[in-house]
Amino acid sequence: MGFRITKNNSESFLYKQHAWKIYVKNGSKPITRYLTKSFKYVETMLMHYSKVFMVRFDLSPNQFNQTNKHIQSYLNQLEKGLSERYQCQCSYICAREQKSSSKEHYHIVLFLSGHKIQYPNSLFKRIKQGWQCFDEGTIHWPERCYYMLKRGQKHTIEKAIYRLSYLTKTDSKELNPKGISSLIFSPLSIPEEINKGTNDIMLVDARYNPPLSKIRVTPLLYACCKTYPKGKKVKTSKKHHVFPSRVSKSILNCQKQLKNNKRINLYAHQVDQADQASAPHEPKIDPL
Repeated sequence: MGFRITKNNSESFLYKQHAWKIYVKNGSKPITRYLTKSFKYVETMLMHYSKVFMVRFDLSPNQFNQTNKHIQSYLNQLEKGLSERYQCQCSYICAREQKSSSKEHYHIVLFLSGHKIQYPNSLFKRIKQGWQCFDEGTIHWPERCYYMLKRGQKHTIEKAIYRLSYLTKTDSKELNPKGISSLIFSPLSIPEEINKGTNDIMLVDARYNPPLSKIRVTPLLYACCKTYPKGKKVKTSKKHHVFPSRVSKSILNCQKQLKNNKRINLYAHQVDQADQASAPHEPKIDPL
């Protein structure tokens, strides 16, 4: 699955001071508490390392399991083995799903230091061998399944966040046993400043991505959103400048959210980057 981010399979989600694209399709909404906790896990890993390697894969067990003890035992062994192998902090997030089949399957995301691993070839072999010895089940590697996240550089993180948000969707969890958690998180200690703070500097550099509270909306911007069609350029005078360089196309898309002449809800549909063109260019390490 390629996971291209489009207007039909995504929506904006406000985390702390910035908006992020998350997976939404066919009416399936994310479970907010799981999505927020996933953000905190990414922040915590970026506190440990300025570069974080994230890999995504799927596991299917050999037979149905009524509880999560089986998969959790494997993941704990995998986490310990990878921590020793790469000499770094390792953590995971696992989603249990069962919609119509006779047994469950798991979507898993692993986080490791990007200073210790940059390509997943040896990691793939280790995970596959470990799972087949532990369960004799099957493993699947989705298309474009690994990312390199860099501290404070949103353009290296946003696609990984979108991919991670897929695990938190409500769809495909209908047959999970009652009382069993649909998401399993590794025992990663989340610092107090991340757990209760409002600063998301680990994810976003404010020099290139100003917080929503710093974006000024003018009457001209409101008129543009209401009147101009998508993608049409808007002429602005110096008196009515909204951004340092240009009116964001994402803001123009707010016209679709206007219903019954209600005010624009910037917290539901805001810019992902105030001026992406001004962000420093760096060579891409991840395959996207």
